Amino acid sequence: MKKTMLLMVLFSILCHSQNRTNDELPIISKNNGLLLNAIGWQKNSSGQWINSKNKIPNDLGQNQKLLGDYEKYSVGVDNFKSFEIKNIKIKDSTFILLVKKYKDGFYTYSSIEEGWNNQTSCKYYILSNTEFNKINEIKKDTLNNVFMDVKYQGDIKYINVKSFNDNALTKEILKKN
Repeated sequence: MKKTMLLMVLFSILCHSQNRTNDELPIISKNNGLLLNAIGWQKNSSGQWINSKNKIPNDLGQNQKLLGDYEKYSVGVDNFKSFEIKNIKIKDSTFILLVKKYKDGFYTYSSIEEGWNNQTSCKYYILSNTEFNKINEIKKDTLNNVFMDVKYQGDIKYINVKSFNDNALTKEILKKN
């Protein structure tokens, strides 16, 4: 009886075992390009052009100078701290990785908009080389609409700028794709 019970336990352990191989992490290269400064423009409701460093400002009318860099308005319509262009190898294919770090934030008490917390978040886009090369079609001083087919994308909220690196990014990419 004991031998039969022991065989049944061993058999059940063997039946539920499996190989434990980790998924292969994507490999990210060093920067191929970096953008840290730009001017964002918007034509406001009064027909005047307004601008701001590294963001497209909100149209705040007469309060533009007063509120433009205050709490939730500080992030503008869109903004960035940096854009990085890198190569990324996923399995046997190489793609272009575009990483946008941007100013973000939230209110501790959102219902009454009190206690603004400045944060940094990160968006990433993975494109084929062919799609990324559509940037070369942009013509200066004309309206350009460039549509790119994005293979993978993600938004990583509230990163720790000091500890966030390519290794942390590859794990996030692997989780979401």
